[in-house]
Amino acid sequence: MKTPKKHISAGVVIAIAVAVFVATRSAPKIPTCTIDQFTFEIAQTDAEKAQGLMNRKNLCANCGMIFVYPDEQIRSFWMKDTLIPLDIYFFDAQWRFTENMLNMRPMGETKDPMRRKSRKPAQYVIEVNAWIDFNTDLKPQECLRAATHK
Repeated sequence: MKTPKKHISAGVVIAIAVAVFVATRSAPKIPTCTIDQFTFEIAQTDAEKAQGLMNRKNLCANCGMIFVYPDEQIRSFWMKDTLIPLDIYFFDAQWRFTENMLNMRPMGETKDPMRRKSRKPAQYVIEVNAWIDFNTDLKPQECLRAATHK
């Protein structure tokens, strides 16, 4: 007695191949930089800067994000879809601290997402958990240079 042959349709094969591709594909990793016990993700592209720390349920105590811009300008930040309170620090092109925005409250704690603009032009911006002891004298130039030129 012959065993019946099983046929797999082309559609099933394609569906399996797509599922395997999606499951094994890793999302592009954003570069990181470690300075004085802090690990920062480095947001360089427009998409990375637009995403920022949105939709994060938590952020480790010594973690944050550095936003790298091509020039000094007034920078605008808001807390849309941001779930954790943040402190935001602004730096000029020479990494001189210019100002901060402390305890930017997460969306949901206010009726509308908090929106703020820097009073002075900034080329670099750092976001960290609100109320941590953050040293604005950090000089991440070398670390940034190494992380962004891998």
